Amino acid sequence: MVHPAPAAAYPGPVWIPNNFCKLVCLMLFGLLIVSGSPALAATSSSLPPAAQVAVNKGKSADRQHDYLAAIEHFQKALRIAPNAPEVLFYLGVEESKVSGRELRSVAWLGAYLSLRADGPGAAKVKDNIGKLKIAHRIALLNILKDVEKAAQLAERNDKGPSLRDVARKLAEIGDFTSALQIAANLADLPESQAEAYGWIAQVQLANSDIAGALKTASLSADGQPAKDDTLLRIVGSQIASDRVGALETIARIQDPRNKDRAKRVVSYFQARTDDVPGALNTVEAIQDADIQASAWNDISHVQVDAGDLAGALNTAILIPAVWDGNAVLQHISITQARKGDIDGALKTAALYNNGAELPLRIAKVQAEGGDLAGALNTVALIEKGEKDHYIRGMVQVGFARWQMTRGIAGGVRKTLASARQSAKLVTDAGRKETVLTQIALILAESGDVAGALALAGQIESASWKVKTQSEIAVAQAKRGDVAGALKTVDLIKFSEDWDKGAVLVRVAEIQAKAGKFAGALRTARLIHSTYNKAYALRIVAELQVKRGDVAGAQKTVRLIQDETSQNEAQKVVDAARFKAGDFVTLWRQRLEDSNLNHYGALNTAPFLDLPRHLQSLPSSEDPKKYFGALYRTCIDLIDAERIINELLEKQALK
Repeated sequence: MVHPAPAAAYPGPVWIPNNFCKLVCLMLFGLLIVSGSPALAATSSSLPPAAQVAVNKGKSADRQHDYLAAIEHFQKALRIAPNAPEVLFYLGVEESKVSGRELRSVAWLGAYLSLRADGPGAAKVKDNIGKLKIAHRIALLNILKDVEKAAQLAERNDKGPSLRDVARKLAEIGDFTSALQIAANLADLPESQAEAYGWIAQVQLANSDIAGALKTASLSADGQPAKDDTLLRIVGSQIASDRVGALETIARIQDPRNKDRAKRVVSYFQARTDDVPGALNTVEAIQDADIQASAWNDISHVQVDAGDLAGALNTAILIPAVWDGNAVLQHISITQARKGDIDGALKTAALYNNGAELPLRIAKVQAEGGDLAGALNTVALIEKGEKDHYIRGMVQVGFARWQMTRGIAGGVRKTLASARQSAKLVTDAGRKETVLTQIALILAESGDVAGALALAGQIESASWKVKTQSEIAVAQAKRGDVAGALKTVDLIKFSEDWDKGAVLVRVAEIQAKAGKFAGALRTARLIHSTYNKAYALRIVAELQVKRGDVAGAQKTVRLIQDETSQNEAQKVVDAARFKAGDFVTLWRQRLEDSNLNHYGALNTAPFLDLPRHLQSLPSSEDPKKYFGALYRTCIDLIDAERIINELLEKQALK
């Protein structure tokens, strides 16, 4: 590598055609890569001696055109000096000279720009990133042609969904021209074609391009469910800014039920924007009885949240008796009770068709608000002359909880004693155990773990006993007695290991929320269920991020075995790195990731040596396997480009 002068243009990647897929040899644009600048040369002297030695060896290997050896030397230098801009730059330049490593080169140069966004040669580096992305796109488009050719010999069940997904992915990286072409070529599979157009339109909607989404949706054949679904989504986006346009879009929907669903979307928007009369008029135009009832249900809930309980009740009454309007009535009644309107709450409850359930909840609201006398009066109304000991027990438990929150320890003991007496008189086993469980939980939360466990031991139902003991363990953990909680967990006779894991997840979460991450990780290690362990570790990682320990969170993420949980946790860690501006780490994570199941894992075959990877794919003599492998490669290349584009965009904004 010559220091301040620009390097000469180099030829693009070329590969030998596969048996079936005669891959076009790419003659890429000559990439004028700036191999250095006077400023970079000067900063090299600031490198640690060992790093400088490695850099010198890398330059020597470059002069011999041994680019892979040069990359190894530069990577050694980077291990010694992880944030040295010049080393990141050298790696970006060197990777650009290896066929098929365009995205890796972009990533190294992106890492360099994260430290020297306005440094010497930055404009030229950005220009070369653009050229490298073009080189990658040319390679991708050639592979796309071969994917479509291979699809012709693959089974229809594979071809349709696969090409539909390719179209979606292309839209996500902004290549709508290629995406639409892929969809257009699915004319022999109208269902998959309509789904492909639908996905493209969704991406356009996400980009606020409603006109584009409408145009794309119009390309689908009439009568395809996916077309109506797409138009329905467009209505949801359109209604906020263009009501007239939304109504025109509804008119284009063919299926009557979907048309009614769209009207429901409109009515809900109207209700949320304080136009309840307009919303009710819209609902009147809905023909489908179930959708109409759902729309009234939506409006009523909006009215409750807005404080218009009388209006909500008037709307709820419109809901046919055959359709379950109980959820609305519960919402109204409980809201009335919390506002102190017990008479109104009970009148609403009288419309509810589920016996004493709702009046009991009203009484519990009173008890949990400290009004035991009022709660018992409500209970007396429910009982109608014959005492319901279950309801009385539940109300007493609610009052005991109110006393506990106010530190009235003597009152808690007295009220719970009354609740236990009520429980003894309950004849239904399930209801009795419900009351006992609630009493045990309050005992545990107030510190009487021995009493809580003794009471749990009296529960005959195995499932209720396990539930009660589990809640006791959680209560112990919340009080800071994790050791006691774990002992309680060990005493529980779980029917399945998964159930034990679920309790340990909650204990680990409590520890992590308290900042005791080492303890939380120890608890997570006790979990045998892979899913539960992954969930616990994900929670710990997310809470570590909230506490500012991003490095610790990254270590926790690496412990997660479940792919989905690991990816979700990694997103949280990455978001924290974005916020902190630590883009070098983000770039290096992708450059060093060897797990092809991760989006943007650049240390994998398609990104290290694309020509050789393509040659290694299954023979075209097995069309199904060949198509699947080529499709997977195509998706990997698109996903990586999307991740890199997102990083570059966010970095530029930072």
